[in-house]
Amino acid sequence: MRCGTSFYNGTLGKQLTLRFWPLIALYTVIWAMFLPFVAITTPSPLPDTWESPEYILYNVKYVFQWVPLFLAVGFGVLVAMAVCSHLYSTRSANFTAALPPKRTAMFATHYLTGLLWLVVPFLVMAAIAMAIYQVKLQDFTTVFQVFGPGMSMGVGLLLFFYSFAMLCGMLTGHLLALPAFYAIFNGLVGGVWLLLTAIFQEFYYGYPGNVSVVPAWVAWCTPVWNIFFQHATPDGFDPLVVAVYAGVGVLMALGSWLLYLKRPMERAGDVVIWAGLRPVFRYGVALCSGLTLGSFTRIVLNLGPLGLAVSAILWSVAGCFVAQMFLTKSVRVLRYWKGAGAVALSFAALFGVIQLDLTGYETRVPDPDDVASVSISGLDSLPRDTASSFLHISTSDSEAISLVTQLHQQLVDQFDTNDFDWSCDSSTTLDLSYTLANGTRISRSYLVPLYVEEESQPGTITYLAHEIVNNRDLMLQSYLFPQMAKNGYRLTGVELYEEYAVDSSSLSASEARKVYKALLQDIQEGNLPHGLFEYDNIVMRLDLLWISPDVNSASYYGAAASDIHYINVCLTEQAEHTLKVLEELGY
Repeated sequence: MRCGTSFYNGTLGKQLTLRFWPLIALYTVIWAMFLPFVAITTPSPLPDTWESPEYILYNVKYVFQWVPLFLAVGFGVLVAMAVCSHLYSTRSANFTAALPPKRTAMFATHYLTGLLWLVVPFLVMAAIAMAIYQVKLQDFTTVFQVFGPGMSMGVGLLLFFYSFAMLCGMLTGHLLALPAFYAIFNGLVGGVWLLLTAIFQEFYYGYPGNVSVVPAWVAWCTPVWNIFFQHATPDGFDPLVVAVYAGVGVLMALGSWLLYLKRPMERAGDVVIWAGLRPVFRYGVALCSGLTLGSFTRIVLNLGPLGLAVSAILWSVAGCFVAQMFLTKSVRVLRYWKGAGAVALSFAALFGVIQLDLTGYETRVPDPDDVASVSISGLDSLPRDTASSFLHISTSDSEAISLVTQLHQQLVDQFDTNDFDWSCDSSTTLDLSYTLANGTRISRSYLVPLYVEEESQPGTITYLAHEIVNNRDLMLQSYLFPQMAKNGYRLTGVELYEEYAVDSSSLSASEARKVYKALLQDIQEGNLPHGLFEYDNIVMRLDLLWISPDVNSASYYGAAASDIHYINVCLTEQAEHTLKVLEELGY
């Protein structure tokens, strides 16, 4: 009699399906409501109307844009809980381990059965909806252009989040711990980064973190945020991003299989079944409790830096004891006080190092001779035109670098980190990013107080800020002229507005080039000054139109927004060269 080894037990898969059919039915009904039902209720296009196939398919495109992600996140963990449920009680776990099929076959059966529950109803409902739209539109190419990418990306999302949940299931021996781990790990990196950024901003003067700007590595480690907010497109999700996560899902499935092979079945019922991960769980809970609940307490009670430190220490100790309760399944955990004490000392040391600035973070200002380049953002100025605020302007000019480091040093020397002088006449932000000669990067962010009486006093913060906004190299880059020339953009015209006038005058390309040359000369001679508080009367405004080399200047209407740039320049009476050229041209 022929013998063979199967990696899928059909009988077990059938039993699982019969046992959890209500979950499969609910999932199928939801997809039926979003796909075939939407297709049925969508009216067929009437003859001789403006309704295009793309317009008719708008609703289903919207479904593919949002629904697969949320169903993958929700039902991925529910299905994983169902197929892993046999691992979370001692009786069922030991019974499963005693069955004839090998562990590889057992894992493959449970994993693939759950994956089929997710993928098959989705593909079937999508195929039915696709057939309905094909009957209504009689345009297979257009219909497939919507359903093909939507179905493939939906399968990729289901694969990733289901595999993610399965991996979480292999770490625990408790059914309710699986969704808890799943939810925590989905947002762990993003949450810790957010809390640490907020704490460092509280303690470190000049810390450049911005909670509204998420670094790429943090976004990638926070899947739902990355897919939904960072890489959403009008047509759905970025296919490359979904493909990457699908590949990670395959790796997670392999990792789950390896863990299943070595899984200690006798630890069923434990929150964490792997001995090496138990300390990680304990101190991880302590860390997250201290950061999360400490920050929450600070907000509720309006505490200062010291109150934040104390509340974080207390909550971290509480979190350490609570984690130990889960691990030992007992409330008698005071004998583990040494670990809690170590956590408290670690938090106290962390806040002490930050508060006392033992690393020299707050006072570090690079030597101008060591700076290869500096990138500047902020420092708002008047009049309001393209150069009225720096936006990632990078320069290697020694004069500009010297001014920036002087201003940086003045901010460090004069600023009281605990009491910003809100009596200043104005304030502006300043973001700096140095690149040193050895490749090191130093980034800082400040709120700069400005005083009218100090604008003409050399060495003051306001004076240095005024000198920076009027630095010729920085101003030239602020107007984006070097960037336009470097990228091959063409100056095709200028719109001229006299101050308080409604109508404008249009200059030809040849006239625009003459005006542009005069503008460059005025910038080099300092004839386009900007002020921090006031400015000379504006006599004219110019809008310089730059067109991408990929666009025909004769028919640029309808071109992409990225292919067209308007650079606004305000002229005062000091812009003698530009005004002279305009006068010669009859304007």
